[in-house]
Amino acid sequence: MKKEKSCGAIVYRYNGTATEVLLIKNKNGEHWAFPKGHIEVGETEHETALREVREETGYNICIEGRFRVSA
Repeated sequence: MKKEKSCGAIVYRYNGTATEVLLIKNKNGEHWAFPKGHIEVGETEHETALREVREETGYNICIEGRFRVSA
């Protein structure tokens, strides 16, 4: 069985009264998800998360707090 690993981020902002969370719609329109994608050769998980958010949303983000890796 082939093992694949994806990295991404939960992007949010506080608008003064509520917290808004960014979701992207699958290109086939089948579901909504957080921006994420596969690690490219030579890339760290952190770099992958930043790149995938930028590619899929156009936003340059800063990852704050703990950077946690799930197995």
